Amino acid sequence: MKMELTRAEYIRLLHVLDTADWVIASHEVDETPESAPYKELEQTILAMAKEFNCEDLVEYDERYKYSYTRKFEDESPSMKFIEVFENISFWDSLVDRLARRDFLKEIGSEKFNELEPMERFRKIGRYEEKYSEEFEKNGLSGIRIKIEKP
Repeated sequence: MKMELTRAEYIRLLHVLDTADWVIASHEVDETPESAPYKELEQTILAMAKEFNCEDLVEYDERYKYSYTRKFEDESPSMKFIEVFENISFWDSLVDRLARRDFLKEIGSEKFNELEPMERFRKIGRYEEKYSEEFEKNGLSGIRIKIEKP
């Protein structure tokens, strides 16, 4: 199969790859077997930069292979997308984990596991509402961490 892209579409594809790479590999120091196929695909697409007259967005270095230029990084919307995603994920995850923790503490894991999934979802939702309202109003200012000695 052959795919034809305009220069603008190729640049958007670079933005998508950059965003995906952040999710797949930003936490890695070295490439992992799981991320390797995605890095290979990214390299294949970055290698096409010259065909799309995008040498100002992609550079080649023997050590790092193909990578995004500073110009690309400065102009790419990828980090804005990532920041919005991370912010929403942070609050959603925090609310979910605290709500689940408190509900489990209240009823115990045995009763928790006996609940039907929809009932569990509904009851945890009450806790989530409480935390969502608190965080919307006060952010993290009301959070206190109690560290117990081992």
